[in-house]
Amino acid sequence: VETGIMVRQLSSAIPENLKLVKIVRGVIHVQRFGQRQTIWEVKAQTLDKGFSVLIRHPRLGATYTLDKRPAGTEDLPDAYLIPVEVPAGKRAASITVVERSPIRTTITIWDQRATKLLTDLMLSTDLNAVDRAKLEPLVKLRQAIGKVDTQIDGLQREKRQYRERASDTQENLYAIERDKSAAAAKLRRDLQKRLDDFSKQADRVGLEIATLLRERLQLKIKLEDGLQKLSVTPISKK
Repeated sequence: VETGIMVRQLSSAIPENLKLVKIVRGVIHVQRFGQRQTIWEVKAQTLDKGFSVLIRHPRLGATYTLDKRPAGTEDLPDAYLIPVEVPAGKRAASITVVERSPIRTTITIWDQRATKLLTDLMLSTDLNAVDRAKLEPLVKLRQAIGKVDTQIDGLQREKRQYRERASDTQENLYAIERDKSAAAAKLRRDLQKRLDDFSKQADRVGLEIATLLRERLQLKIKLEDGLQKLSVTPISKK
């Protein structure tokens, strides 16, 4: 209608975040937020005295609500009317609209998001002293398991490398198997020594992995036993 004013819409999804609701007998109940951000940009070509534009912003869905509702927003059955004020002396302004949809769900302690969620909770003021004392050793156990998992992953990669090198060396031995020359004999000895070394290194790493797996199992049992006895509800904030 007003050809001298341009309006541009930029929409993007916001990474999902989690909020702990409660922990009951090892089950972590969380509130998951799906979020979408829309930036409305208003720009005039010649107006310098200031002006106001009403943006009709369609509702994302029935479960979505506005986060930090812009001042002056009006509700429509399927949209919002949101004012964008451009002050005098300016020709452009923008407003950011964030819609959130909370969903209750559960995750396990083995979910990658759980460690950060519980660590953040320990650093917040959402726990009373009793619950914090109960949760702290379990968080440390989960962090310890994460460190062991990282060590195991690194050792497994190392073991694969030794196995691959041993396989390549074995192929080279097969390739010169029928060569009876003195040079081939020397090469066979060198390759066999290398093959034995790779095999020993792979066995050594395998033993380290087995030791870490036993350690991980012990930590896992302690953590699961502790979780079964744990009930925590963060302090609600209005």
